[in-house]
Amino acid sequence: MKKNFFSRPCFLWLLVAVFSLAVFPQLCRAMWVQQTNPDPYLDQLRTAWGSSATDIYAAGDYGIVLHYDGSQWSVMGDFPGYRNVYGVWGSSATDVFFVADKGEIYRYDGSNWETMSSGTSNKLRDVWGTSATDVFATGDMGTLLHFDGTSWTTMSVPANTPTLQDVWGTAWNNVYAAGGTSKSDPPTSHEAIIIHYDGSSWSTQWTGAEDKKLKALWGASAADIYATGDNGTILHTSDGTSWSAVLHGLTYDGEIRDVWGKTASEIFAVGDYTTIFHYDGSQWSNVSADIEPGIPTNLKLHGLWGDSTTDFKVTVGENGTILVYDEPPDIWGPVRIVATQLGWFWISQDSGSPSEVRADIWSTAVVFFDDFAACSEWPTGTWEYREYGSTEWIESTNITLAGWADALVANLDPGMAGEGPYEYRQSVIDCAGNKVYSETYYISPVGYTPVP
Repeated sequence: MKKNFFSRPCFLWLLVAVFSLAVFPQLCRAMWVQQTNPDPYLDQLRTAWGSSATDIYAAGDYGIVLHYDGSQWSVMGDFPGYRNVYGVWGSSATDVFFVADKGEIYRYDGSNWETMSSGTSNKLRDVWGTSATDVFATGDMGTLLHFDGTSWTTMSVPANTPTLQDVWGTAWNNVYAAGGTSKSDPPTSHEAIIIHYDGSSWSTQWTGAEDKKLKALWGASAADIYATGDNGTILHTSDGTSWSAVLHGLTYDGEIRDVWGKTASEIFAVGDYTTIFHYDGSQWSNVSADIEPGIPTNLKLHGLWGDSTTDFKVTVGENGTILVYDEPPDIWGPVRIVATQLGWFWISQDSGSPSEVRADIWSTAVVFFDDFAACSEWPTGTWEYREYGSTEWIESTNITLAGWADALVANLDPGMAGEGPYEYRQSVIDCAGNKVYSETYYISPVGYTPVP
C-alpha cells in the first residue's frame, strides 16, 4: 500500500510549506537551459520552427541552418544558400520553407533541397502558411508573396505599406502581416502597420508611430491575437479587427522580437537583453530569472517556437544562442536536486503533485516524478556517482522508494556529505523492465547545478 502523503500532520505541512517558499523559491521552476550549438562560428540565429519537439530547425546569418532531433543539434551542411536566413515554416516535417536576404526561398522535403524562384530580390523576413499549397512570405518595401503549390506570385498590398516583418493567420482567408519602416522603404511609408487578408485582398487595419514598429504576430484564435515590436510594444485584438495597446506594466524599452503561445493563457515573448516574457491569461511578467545562470544578459533573442502538445519551447538569438525550456517529462526526469542541512521541507512541481524530501546534515536528496502508479509494484534503482572529472561510475546506495505522491526519494552515502563536488546519476527499472538513466548532475555541499 502506498502511504498517502496528505495524511501527514497539518503542522508539518504548514512548517515545510512556509520554509520552502521562503528559502527555496527557485526549486519550483523549470529553467531555460542553453544547448550546445555545433556551429563553430556561432553565427547569429534569427528564426526557429519545428514540426515537433524532436524535429526543429533554427537558421540565421551566412546561411547557417541547424536541425534538432530531440537529442542534439546538427549543422545542415547541404543547405544550398549562403545569405542570412530570416524565416522558416513548414506544412509538415517533409515540407519546410526558408526565406533569405535577397529574395531567396528554399524548400526542404526532409532529404533534398529545392531553390525556388520568388520573383523578387528584396529581403524576405518571414514565411507562414496554412498548407503546402497556401504559403505567404513577407519582406522589405511591403513585399508580400504567395505560393499556390506551383509558383510564387507577388500580391498587391495597400499603398504606403512598409517593410513587413511577420506574417501569421488562422485560415486561408484570415491572414495578418505586420511591420514598420526600414532603410529601404520610401519616406511616404507608414511607420508601423498591420494589414489583413480576407482571401480576396489586403487592407490596412492599424498604423502607428515609428517607435511602435512591429516584429511578430501570434494568436490563440481569430479573436485573440497579439502583435509585438519596438519599445516593449504589445498590441492585442479581441475581434480580429480593432487593435489596442496592452498596458502590460513591464519595465522594458527594447524590442519584443517574437511571440508564441500554447494557449490563450500560456504565451511567451522574447527580445533584447536576453529577456523572456510570459502571459498567464491575466498579466504579463518578465520571467528572465528562469534562464539558467551564466547566460549573458545583453543578447538579442530573435526567434521563438514551441510544441503545442508538450511544454517544450526554444528561443534562438545572438552568438548562436539556443535556449530550451522543457518541464520534466511525466515518464522520467529530474524534478529538483537539493542539497541542504536544514532538515525536512516540502517542494512542489508547477504542474505536478507535491512530494516530500528528507535532507539532513548527512544526506542529499533527489526527487523524481514518474507515473509509477501504473506499475504492479514499485520499481527498483541505484545511485551511481564519481568524482567530478573521473570516467569511472561507482554504484552507491539503493534508492529508497517513498510511497507517496508517485515520487522517488534517494539519499547519498553519508560518507559523501561535506565533500565534493561529485557527479551523480540515478538509474531505475521502469514499469516495462527497461533501465533508464537520469540526467547527470554534480553536487557540492552548498547547492545544486547541472553539469555544464
